[in-house]
Amino acid sequence: MRTTLSLLSLVAPALGAGIVYNDQIDSAYDFVITGGGLAGLVLASRLTEDSNTTVLVLEAGASGDAVKARIDIPGNAYYSSLLNTEYDWQYTTVPQPNAGNRALPWPRGKVLGGSTAVNGLYLVRPSAVEVDAWSQLLPGQSSAAAWSWASLFEAMKKSENFTEPSQNIKNAGRIQYDVTSHGRSGPLHYAYPGFIVPIVGDWTATLEWIGIPPSPDANGGSGWGGFIATSSINPTNWTRSYSRSAYIDPLGPRPNLAILPNATVTKIIWAANNDGNGKKVAQGVEFASSRGAPRRNVTARKEVILAGGAIGSPHVAMHSGIGPRPVLEGLGIPVVYELPGVAETAASIRNSGTLENGTSAPFLSFVNSAIAYANITDLFGDWAPTFQQQVRANMSNNVNALVPSDPRVKAGYQAVYEATTEKILMSQAGQVELLFSLTGSSQGSDTIAIQAALQHPFSQGHLYINSTDPFDPPVIDPRYLSNPGDIWMTREGLKLARKLGRNQPLNASIVEEVSPGPSVQTDADWDAWLKGKIQTEYHPSCTMSMLPEEQAGVVDADLRMYGTSNVRVIDSSIYPIQFAAHLMAPTYGMAEQAASIIRAQYNGVPPPASTVSTSAPGSATQTTAPGSSNNGNGSNGAVEIQIHAAWVALPLRLLSFDGGGIRGLSSLYILREFMQRVKLRTGGTEMPLPCDYFDMICGTSTGGETPYLYGDPKIPGALGSAPVLGTSALRSNGSGLLAEHSRALHEHFRVSYLILQSTRSQLRVREPSGDFRVPVEMSVDEAITLYARLSETIFGRKKGFWFLKEGMYSAQALEHAVTLIAGQRAHVLKWPEAAGANLQTTEQEYREIGKRVMMRGVNPTADHCKVFVCTVNTMNADAPANIRAYMVAQNEMDDFTIWEAARATSAAPHFFKPMVAEPRPDINRHFETVYIDGGLRFNNPINQLLEEASQLFPGRGIGLILSLGTGTKNAIKLPRAGFIPKPQWYLVYRLYKKIALSCEENHQAVEGRFRSLSNIYFRFNVDRGMEDIGLEEWKMLSQIEANTKAYMTTVEVNPRVELAVESFFTTNAKTTIQQAAGLAM
Repeated sequence: MRTTLSLLSLVAPALGAGIVYNDQIDSAYDFVITGGGLAGLVLASRLTEDSNTTVLVLEAGASGDAVKARIDIPGNAYYSSLLNTEYDWQYTTVPQPNAGNRALPWPRGKVLGGSTAVNGLYLVRPSAVEVDAWSQLLPGQSSAAAWSWASLFEAMKKSENFTEPSQNIKNAGRIQYDVTSHGRSGPLHYAYPGFIVPIVGDWTATLEWIGIPPSPDANGGSGWGGFIATSSINPTNWTRSYSRSAYIDPLGPRPNLAILPNATVTKIIWAANNDGNGKKVAQGVEFASSRGAPRRNVTARKEVILAGGAIGSPHVAMHSGIGPRPVLEGLGIPVVYELPGVAETAASIRNSGTLENGTSAPFLSFVNSAIAYANITDLFGDWAPTFQQQVRANMSNNVNALVPSDPRVKAGYQAVYEATTEKILMSQAGQVELLFSLTGSSQGSDTIAIQAALQHPFSQGHLYINSTDPFDPPVIDPRYLSNPGDIWMTREGLKLARKLGRNQPLNASIVEEVSPGPSVQTDADWDAWLKGKIQTEYHPSCTMSMLPEEQAGVVDADLRMYGTSNVRVIDSSIYPIQFAAHLMAPTYGMAEQAASIIRAQYNGVPPPASTVSTSAPGSATQTTAPGSSNNGNGSNGAVEIQIHAAWVALPLRLLSFDGGGIRGLSSLYILREFMQRVKLRTGGTEMPLPCDYFDMICGTSTGGETPYLYGDPKIPGALGSAPVLGTSALRSNGSGLLAEHSRALHEHFRVSYLILQSTRSQLRVREPSGDFRVPVEMSVDEAITLYARLSETIFGRKKGFWFLKEGMYSAQALEHAVTLIAGQRAHVLKWPEAAGANLQTTEQEYREIGKRVMMRGVNPTADHCKVFVCTVNTMNADAPANIRAYMVAQNEMDDFTIWEAARATSAAPHFFKPMVAEPRPDINRHFETVYIDGGLRFNNPINQLLEEASQLFPGRGIGLILSLGTGTKNAIKLPRAGFIPKPQWYLVYRLYKKIALSCEENHQAVEGRFRSLSNIYFRFNVDRGMEDIGLEEWKMLSQIEANTKAYMTTVEVNPRVELAVESFFTTNAKTTIQQAAGLAM
């Protein structure tokens, strides 16, 4: 019965939600989308999840119902293809001089689903380095981070419904993957083939034999090496999963969605007047069913979205008066807005390959998905750096020879060229894709092909219209192989393809090479042969690039077309860089991300009418809460109660820093990466401060300084000033920080978020004495720069004859730096301790002020991030002495000045003399107390963090515990006596010191106790390269940075960071803090 139903599903058309078969549509919609391909249908589905949003999709092609079986059966992509039929646009290039003057096909799907309905089903993601290179091309654009790898990775997973293969399939294809790199609940099916031909099992083994390793997780940002790719196949019935079947057909009735097939958009209709910012306003679009059919108009109340793909979108733009002025004026088309980059960087991957006669006919229903990405070292070996130098040296010649005279186009080409050369070329990312093709019998032979496809061509092409009739195809000129570097890389890729066919175990299935054959041996032979055989891999892109406008960009980071107020472009045309990937996977992610951006702008959850009035959808412009005023002086008690309630309802988020001296920089880099991903999830424009997001932060030694450094650093100073830099946040306005905290979690608490956003100005601009002190914020990057500079200041010079003194470095220098920063901060933030300070205040006067600035401030019990550091009271060294920036009812511990806290947590006996806290009855300190840093007993303070949190937050659930190390050390063992013998007691002392400083024992104990509670406790600690870096070796900062960045991009660590971010946003606590502390103690 199940088989019968599956067969019926192939022939019975499914009437997808919203598809209009009678040609009747409304006169106006909120969004009009031009193109019903991949991105267009994803957007239609996601935007209409909001019932107050109406969407019309206009698709030039048919619905596809008449050819459902040819679309749905995966093998038909090769053996009963819709290419060269009415379901294909059948574009061709102009004759290519470097391809034997052949006009090459550029097929594109002309049907609902676009090319996802006719393509080869590969779901192959780009590598992280490529995507990050894209986002880094957008300096100063607030949404640029939305296009980083971390963000796009999550969006791709959102689209995905991954099915793991059976163990037999995994074994047969030598398949490797990391399940955490996949989504499980998206609309689009990702699956492996249901049958693996035996010869395919030899693919990765042969690649490994010639030096190209298998990829352990091609979907997780490290898509190089050999692997079996996932395909867009629904494994429940083995049918193609494409944008229509995934995003449209499963929907129930949606009266707010209309999809009209056989409707070609001919141009955008512009309003007579610009908006208030001088930008063009699209009123709607014009469309027709055919060249001779009547033209019809439809109004877009909010936006027009171009989603016609890399050819269709620039085609519509130019017919609408947007594009290069010479092209438009040459055709008599009025220039609405000049964008010289429209269609000026048309690019498509180049493809050729070797052809082999097989020992037997291949099993031809196998979906082609055995591939590999060869990097520059695989291609050129030791000559790779020389090749890079040649490519770099050729840039200016290529700019002048390959692009038009417009300086903006030249600047854009140069920016992309440099990004490719400097960031991608020498990375591990693939430069040539090798594809194993078993489709020879479809051409009447038993051949096996190994294709080589160039992934990052430097050649510059273009795409222009040459008539005013929008039904005429554009002129496509990719200028294949016009850059010599493209010829060199393709040639080396073909040599690798030949090498694969001649090595074991794959060579056992091959009789002989048919093409190019034994006559091709020299580089000149390859180049001549290549020009007659080169084809395209059918991945056009880059025609509407997301770049700055001064670099001939067409859209900004919000996908909005420059010069317009309400036109976006959302499809594969917007990539400025070509990826070593198949564009379907990243474009699904890009469309998901775009839908989120649009929905965030227009359809935030409406706030209560009594609190927020708006003048535009989703934008709070005025706030009048009952009983409050908007002048910054009224009471916000009710709002603060709501904020507090939202805060305490959330699971706790706890952060711990190990001690580690200079190596503490490593934990800063780890935290920056974590907070960057938090920022991407929240959609914020500024890098968040950890003290605004975590409920409690603790640290030991230099790890004790780190939470303060990140808490609120702004004013430059010395390393020991770190505690000062967090104190304005710690001793200041609970409301301001609660506002930030709730902002970070607004996905789960949108009402609180809107309240907070609307009252933000009141909470931030007030300057009452006492409870509220406005933070002065600093970015994470600035904090890292400060840390590096301060490290040199403190550790750059040892004391003379230090071995005869207490400590190797000057404690006085540390104290001077701390008091200076404390005094400066007190002045800037108008704290009472700085009364009378002015712009003429000297450094010495600031130091005197700084000596008076206390840790807790005026309101030490306010709701804000709780920060403490572990130190040791020498009179009770068995237990940590927690120096807190808050008050606990059960322990009215002495308050400290900021400089004392900095000294106490930094007083490692070998480096600094102990900190002596003099008696001060005015702050409840009646006796002299001596402190040293807590590293010897509490270098990893995770246990202290859990114990402290359990006392301070009784009954709260716990969502995330984040423990950051400063790098693992070598195995602990008794030191050797050395060339100059040392007494045994000294060697034992060194051994016990290493044991006392070790952080891993605490980690392992906590990890074991949390094993039954997954995804709560996370520890990140660089596992190699830090072994020989001393705590004070400030000259090793660059090595620490390099080691940490390498660690964070490994296939083991990157998914764990994503899981930690997921836990950060969880609203369902698996246990209480008391239970967690009990487990960990």
